[in-house]
Amino acid sequence: MAAEEKTVRIGKVSSVNYDKGMVRVTYPDRDDSVTAEIPVFSFTDEYKMPKVGSQVLVLHLSNGAAAGVCLGHYWNSSNTSKATGKDVFRKELAQNYGDAYLQYKDGKLTIYADQIEIKAKSAVKIDAPDIKTTSDVEIEGLKFKQHTHTGVHGETGKPH
Repeated sequence: MAAEEKTVRIGKVSSVNYDKGMVRVTYPDRDDSVTAEIPVFSFTDEYKMPKVGSQVLVLHLSNGAAAGVCLGHYWNSSNTSKATGKDVFRKELAQNYGDAYLQYKDGKLTIYADQIEIKAKSAVKIDAPDIKTTSDVEIEGLKFKQHTHTGVHGETGKPH
């Protein structure tokens, strides 16, 4: 790549090396030339590799097309956000949009996934004036909506 040519390019991911955090990018406007494996920019140590076929922005270093960094995909007509607006934050966590995400909008933080596991080294504390659940909660085998109390005269109430 000559010095007078652009060093920022748009291409499509042609292959992904998940273990090394690298991709190969093809440039349709350059006779479908393909880069060597180049690293994907980690954005503060995040790991999320683009899909094969994703349009990505690549920053090539001044010493030629062989060296560069894939900055990642960007918003365009075929890649749009599921949430937009002022003071909205949304982070897609899965390859398919909407499968898993963090979203902050209108004062509400949403964490969404098929399953959510919280691990703590010592304790988890929830400090809220009201906690609501749409399904039963189970802790160490005790289901809160289905439990009963027993006393010296037997069961003291219906499951609640």
